[in-house]
Amino acid sequence: MEIREIFLQKMMLKELGNSAEDSPPRREPILPRKISESEVASAARNFLMAETGSVCIVESEGNGPHVLSLPQVLITIAGIEKVIPTFRDLEVFLQLLARSATGERMNPYNSIWTGVTPVTALRNFTFVLLDNGRTGVLADAESRETLDCILAVPA
Repeated sequence: MEIREIFLQKMMLKELGNSAEDSPPRREPILPRKISESEVASAARNFLMAETGSVCIVESEGNGPHVLSLPQVLITIAGIEKVIPTFRDLEVFLQLLARSATGERMNPYNSIWTGVTPVTALRNFTFVLLDNGRTGVLADAESRETLDCILAVPA
């Protein structure tokens, strides 16, 4: 099956052009509807703050609040290098990320979640931390320096 056919069937589109020029962005609310129907979501994340248990998502589209406030269960999977000690440390990392990625002083959208609230559908806020061999690299004096690349530009 061609990718075009998968899009037509799975996204329930009425039509889809043969090229990017033939396919203007659809104004049909497909994504918001799918998000609102979902009970579980997995979030992209840029930083986890150990002090508060918060998740920070940095983006340029502004879709984070839609994806993260509607599901009942939010599962955040992150490498241990994404954990920063305090909420106050976030300021430095946000500036560093923007300058490293796009040369801007600050990213357009920075969203932070800390637990569940009565005004959202979110009822379960779960973290899964992955080591991915990082602690072994950190323990080795020769290879420890390679982590500077990962930690300096959290993505």
